[in-house]
Amino acid sequence: AKSYGIVPAHMEGNGYESANGLRDEDSTWDSICAHFGRTIEVDQRPTVYRLFREILTLSLEDELVYDFDDQKYFPVVRRTENGGRLPTFQYDAIIIDEVQDVSPVDLELVKLVAKKDAIFLGVGDSRQAIYGFRGADTKSIAKFTEATNATVLPLSISYRCATASVEEAGGVYPVIEAAAGAPEGEVTELGNYSHETFSARNEDMFICRNNAPIVSQAYKLIRHRVPVFVKGRDIGKGI
Repeated sequence: AKSYGIVPAHMEGNGYESANGLRDEDSTWDSICAHFGRTIEVDQRPTVYRLFREILTLSLEDELVYDFDDQKYFPVVRRTENGGRLPTFQYDAIIIDEVQDVSPVDLELVKLVAKKDAIFLGVGDSRQAIYGFRGADTKSIAKFTEATNATVLPLSISYRCATASVEEAGGVYPVIEAAAGAPEGEVTELGNYSHETFSARNEDMFICRNNAPIVSQAYKLIRHRVPVFVKGRDIGKGI
């Protein structure tokens, strides 16, 4: 709710105002649940939505505690006694990284702190959108582009990866290209990671998006007297 800038209905006009044209209505909660893939049975929705509103109200009433969401949410939804916006610093130029992860309340905050005719610079990649859990969606870059009247420019050259890695990634995202002078590199399919077929060298490194397979493989290699170092943890203490 805070990522969308929603205020409980009974607090609208009483020092608060919802953002982005959204209101505390069942249809709004329906869309949020759908966005986050949370299926709530129809007969349970009145109870669950009532609890949503109660929790959000308690959070707003506790003005002694501010979490990360509050730091963006309050400047957007809070109003002065005269119904105006809270005073904020405003800037001539605003730079935003990871635009694909901008939430609706983030975008409202950006507009709030921008001076008239401010310059916006946003960098992002819609294929790297991973913050849906806090309100961003697949249209975040499109919404930012529309709100700021931005000109879209490519940023397709990889200065980080070897040519072979870039060509491999091209199967998913054909626009990417290797930088001039990048090393050739190598992409191979090992297939088997058992100690019998894996001959470790000092410069070898395993990378995995999850921790469990890394630790499991480390213990297998240690059992067969292959020295292993797991970055970030001392697995020797557990042996």
